Order: sequence, then structure tokens, then C-alpha cells
Amino acid sequence: MKQIFHNGVFYSMNEAEETYDYMSVNNGKIEKMGKGSPTIPCDVQEIDLQGRFVCPGFIDTHMHLLGYGAFLNECDLTGSTSIESFKERIESFKEKTTAEWLAGGGWNHDFFIEKRLPNRYDLDAVCADRPVILYRACCHIAVVNSFVIDRFNISVDEEIEGGSIDHVNGIPTGILRENAIDLVSCHMPANSELKIRKYFSDAQAELFKVGITSVQTDDLPYVNPEEYQMLIDIMGTLEDYPLRISEQIQYTTPETIKKFTALGYKTGWGNNHFRIGPLKILADGSLGARTAKLTKPYADDLETDGILIYTPEMLDRLIEEGINQKMDLAVHAIGDKTNELIQHSIVKHEKRKDARHAIIHSQIMSDELIDKMATTNISALVQPVFLEYDMSIAEARVGKDLAETSYAYKTMLEKGIKLGFGSDCPVEAPNPFRSIHYAVTRKRPDGTVFYPNEAIDIHKALKAFTSDAAYFSREEALKGQLKEGYLADFIVLNRDPLKSEFPDLLTIIVDETYIDGNCVYKRDL
Repeated sequence: MKQIFHNGVFYSMNEAEETYDYMSVNNGKIEKMGKGSPTIPCDVQEIDLQGRFVCPGFIDTHMHLLGYGAFLNECDLTGSTSIESFKERIESFKEKTTAEWLAGGGWNHDFFIEKRLPNRYDLDAVCADRPVILYRACCHIAVVNSFVIDRFNISVDEEIEGGSIDHVNGIPTGILRENAIDLVSCHMPANSELKIRKYFSDAQAELFKVGITSVQTDDLPYVNPEEYQMLIDIMGTLEDYPLRISEQIQYTTPETIKKFTALGYKTGWGNNHFRIGPLKILADGSLGARTAKLTKPYADDLETDGILIYTPEMLDRLIEEGINQKMDLAVHAIGDKTNELIQHSIVKHEKRKDARHAIIHSQIMSDELIDKMATTNISALVQPVFLEYDMSIAEARVGKDLAETSYAYKTMLEKGIKLGFGSDCPVEAPNPFRSIHYAVTRKRPDGTVFYPNEAIDIHKALKAFTSDAAYFSREEALKGQLKEGYLADFIVLNRDPLKSEFPDLLTIIVDETYIDGNCVYKRDL
């Protein structure tokens, strides 16, 4: 049935920052944007929006959809303020689950009173009779209990490329970094198709509440390699699942990349609800875990400069193979050294003019790296919400000079680097207004400010979640704007973000979410 939505402020997201008074929708697409009062025929459904603000549905350009669904069903340690509160949450969750493994995440030791990493003995005190694995909020560190260490013979004598095992006098502490986590995760039970579908469904429900209608998501690492095809098939056949998915495909060897594309999969393969996106490559760790690869040792830990997940040679081979297979690339890089290696490799191998490569995070950057990025047609998928925590540690980790040129969104935009915004959920909660707030204000509610000269305006922040975000899945002519012929994916807000100031942006609420013109979420008012 044809619909006319009227009595709203329809923010089109075009360059002119135009607004309209009504919008007609037919067969899931926008038929007309209009000004004034519309004529509404008797056979048309009328929706009065009561003066509220309407904009395109948000597109999260980098998250982990399956991981978020799992997180919603596992032990949530977000907000733990001490080792004791951390243990109390584990104890509480243990009483509710009969799962073979006790898994979860969200903890951050920088928020603990003790300012130390949890260890195997902390976990043993609350759960010693079954395997436990709990991921730090960044997912680049995990802690396991003695049950895991003993059962799977975790030893510091193992050579781990791209990872490490923390120890004291040769005895593992339970802390595993980067690829060392695979020593344990490979033994975890496979997920059933029923469980995977539940995880997707649970994640979707939460995303609709915050106005996300499309995701660009990295999910393959959450299943075993032999289950990759099953997962792709599930995503392509989800029933009653309107959320739009662009999968950032993560294969870890040149051979598996070649096998994948030999099946006919390429960037852009699929339809409006599920498509193959770029090849995802995980190149280094996180700033909080001190595993992001820097050109110099960490200012607050001179014994490490981070971890490269692959050797520089293998990283170059993966990038080359992705380019040879005509895939767009989305490469995770937080440290400045990693960003340097990726830029060099892409420039060396890429000859196409229409490639759309992006670096995920692009956090620790120098002026030279930004300038080079601007001349190479490489874009950035960034998460301004990271500033909430990182503004407390960035200068301590990398020094003032490098911190000053990092998270430099305004400079990047001014130099022509296209930005897409996201959450990296479940690393952070998925609400886009948190990232929009930090991109626009660079300020925490407690008053802490991080280089406010790099703040951008609200229109650019909204574009990075809508029209510019659609570019990264090659769908900018299909969604991301309220425009005739575009998909009718849009959200209704309780307040106009263009008229909101700090800290109001953090309290904007999504009243309704629509996909194909159908209401998929309506807040109880």
C-alpha cells in the first residue's frame, strides 16, 4: 500500500542540507519528497509524524553482528569497577547458565580500582570446574581460568606468530593476547544454526532501537573455518529479517581468499538485504591492550611497540591477493606503523581507479600518514565513540605529539578523506548518537576534552552514518538519503539533532525505525 508520511521535518542528507514536509513511499521506495501540505487520497495510508525529525536510517560501517548477538547472551562484564565486582558478575552469570563454557566480555582493567589485568586465579575463585574465557572490551585480550590452561596445555614455550601469552616466571597468568587467543577459542563448541539465527535476531532487535537499518559487519571469526559457508548461507536466507547486511569477509590466507572468489563471490555480490562487502584483514591490536603496532615503543611501556597479527610480508601478500581478486579492502589498523604498512602495500599493488579501499580505525596517525592517505584514494572507517575511553589514555600511550594528530576527523575530511562512522559493536554499544556526540563535541560528560580543534559539524557527522556510509558498500545510489527512488529506510527521532548541543546529543532517542517503508521498531511512548 502507498504511504504518505507528513507533518515532519524530513532531513534529506543531501549536500544542500535540505528539509521537506512530507514523503510518499510506494513498494518499499521513496516516491516523492515534498514541501507544504500533501493531498492524501483515500486509498493511501496516512502517517502523521507530529512535527518530529526524520532522517535516513543509520548505517554502521564496522561492527560484529554475530558477536553482538553472542554478547547479548553471554556474561556481560561492561562497567565492572574492580576485580571484586568483576568476580561478582561472573558468579551471578554462572548461576544462570548451564553452558559447557562460561564465556563473556566487556571488562576493561583501566576502569578497575586495582588498575591491573584479571588473572586465572581470579577466575578460579568463582569458576574452577569448567572452562572460562572472558574478553577485554577491545576483544584483543582474553583471560582464561586454570581449567582451560591445564586442559589445553597452554604453555609459554609455544611460538605464536602475532600473539603472546602473559606469564610470571614461566607460569601463564591466564592473559592471552591477539593470536594466542586462538589456542583456546579453537576448542570451543561449534554454534548450531539455531543458535546463530537467535544471535542475529537478538542483535537486530537492539539495533532497530537505536535507528540502525544497515550494517557492514565482520562475522566469520565467530565460527570455525569449516562453518564459513554455512554462515554466509544463513545470512543470505534469513527470514523475517529486514536488517540489511554487507559482510566484511575475513579470510586469513591468500589461498582461502582465492578459493572464496572462485565460488563466484566478489565485493557487491548479493541483493539489497545481504551482499558481500570488502575483504577484511585484521592487521594489529588495540590501543588499550597496547597491541596496536607503533613505530616506537609505547610511551607508558617501553618494553613493547605492539603486535602485528601478520608479518609485514604476509600482510602484503594478503592485500595483494585481495586486490588481484578485485575485492575492495577493509583493513584493521590502529597503530601508526600498521597504517604505514597498509598504505604502502595498497599503493604498490592497486592499479584500478574504481577501488574503494578503507582502513578500519585509522586511529594513531601522523601528519605524514594523513597526507599520504589523502592522495591515495584510501578512506577510513572510524569510531568516534572510542574517544570516550581513549582520551584518558592516548597521550600516555603514544605521547603528546602523536596524540595531537590522532582521531583527526576534521583534518581528514578537509584533506578529502572520506569517513564512515561505526561502533565496532560489541566493543562499544551500537547507539550512533554516542559517536555523533564525540565527533561533534570531543567532550565527555565529566568535562574532559580531547583536541576540540578536530571536532566536525553535525551535518558531516550524520553523513558519516548515512549517505557517506552507503559509499562503503557501493550503495550510495540506493540508500543513505531521503530521495526519490531510494530505499525507504528512515528513522523518526524525539528531537532535532541539528538543534541539540552538548550534552543533549547523548540523550536523543529513536521513536520509530522503518525499513522498506515498514515500521520495524516503535518506542513505547
